[in-house]
Amino acid sequence: MNMGTAAAGALQIPLERWGRVVIAAAVSFGIVVVLSTAWFAPDLIILLPALPAAVLAAVVLNRYPLANLCVLLLGFIIISDYQEGIQVTEALYGLYYMSFIAYWLVTRLFFYRDPVLRPIESKAVFLFLIGITASIPITIVFGGSLRLVLSEWTALVMLGLYFPIREACVRFRNALPVILAAVLLIVVFIAIRNLTNYQSIIVAATQAWQVTKGRLVVNDSILMVGSLGSLVYLIHARAKAVQAALVMSFLVALPALVLTQSRAFWLAFAFGCIILFLIAEPPERRRLLVAGTLGAAIATAIGLFFFGDIVELIFAGLLDRFASLRSAATTDISLVNRFRETAVVFDHIKWNPVLGHGMGVRYAFFDLSFMSTRYDSFIHNGFVSLWFKFGLWGLALMVVFWIVSVRRGVEAFWRSGPRLARVTGLAAALCLLVYLLPANTSNPFFLDDATFIIAVLTGLACGASDLTRLHAEERHEQASSGP
Repeated sequence: MNMGTAAAGALQIPLERWGRVVIAAAVSFGIVVVLSTAWFAPDLIILLPALPAAVLAAVVLNRYPLANLCVLLLGFIIISDYQEGIQVTEALYGLYYMSFIAYWLVTRLFFYRDPVLRPIESKAVFLFLIGITASIPITIVFGGSLRLVLSEWTALVMLGLYFPIREACVRFRNALPVILAAVLLIVVFIAIRNLTNYQSIIVAATQAWQVTKGRLVVNDSILMVGSLGSLVYLIHARAKAVQAALVMSFLVALPALVLTQSRAFWLAFAFGCIILFLIAEPPERRRLLVAGTLGAAIATAIGLFFFGDIVELIFAGLLDRFASLRSAATTDISLVNRFRETAVVFDHIKWNPVLGHGMGVRYAFFDLSFMSTRYDSFIHNGFVSLWFKFGLWGLALMVVFWIVSVRRGVEAFWRSGPRLARVTGLAAALCLLVYLLPANTSNPFFLDDATFIIAVLTGLACGASDLTRLHAEERHEQASSGP
């Protein structure tokens, strides 16, 4: 009895010590959270009492990984509309996202010992995310803004969605159609929201030029991917219900894309359609032509429904914008400004081409639009921006991640395997390929919606490649084993 009591006492001592450590760690973490919130977003400190309930809800949802991933994807809708400052919804979604990604990486790397970093593209994006976090001291050296660092870092960290999406495609039997359905819902929601918001802008216009020049440049990257991706799936779809859903998605996403008046994304969509037409089989080409014709007719009908008598002014403005493509590189002040901006940034890159200048570092640039000097950290050329902020290492890692992901999607399409996986590989690879065009004038790396859709595309391309590869290996094993 005395021995048992002694043993229990001996066991109680380390338990008490560990208990104190856990309590101290929890208190320290709480202090850090409170101080960080008070410093970066004081308006959100009132939400801290609700944090334990949110953590409990996340723990319960974590028991269903695929559902958890889909909730995370669909939750992006609430932060997809640009607003000044840090909104409550953005803070909550950010906490949810960071908890999800941190838990996923820690469990896969240290507990399950999954080979998640074996593919070269996975190594590239993982090292990139680690590198941008480690580069924050460089920002301090070059006098960057820590507030801007937080904004840029949170946008780039969205690329981490690539990992769970890729894993889910292979791990769960119905993951691919479920994830695609979630993305389709996001596209449709954003497109309808943009159309209704644009309608409000036009209705409030008091002069003709406000109608012809009116535009809503929000989520143009998602709308381009939604338009082109819907078209890829549409010409390959067989089930009538699936075709109907894709037609609806295409018919709302394409008009919303057109009304952004984002010429680079217009061209990206057009090039994607040309490539798709060239590689398609004759029956799929006929579907593509029919879809294009019907799409134009129904888009016109939608325009009449939403905008009534002023639709002629809107079309006039769109035609004028489209006609400006021929001379945009030499006469459009906005585009010429971006070319000059790139040249100025290149001069800064020469001072530290290997390590870069860090996030949140501003540069001086004479803006022709306002005829004054502008101090900004945003650079419109995406890949030049990576070079300026992170040096050659950051640029190289992102280029490898992007190009290899395109290759994985192409491999998935050309392999024999599940039809949905093959079409997904084609859609993701095509969207990533044509995105290289607008990436030169509309930076995709420091906007939440752009990094979100890039993570989705790369995850789907590589996940589809894994699915088709496993299918090919299974068939090879079956053929080798014989009857």
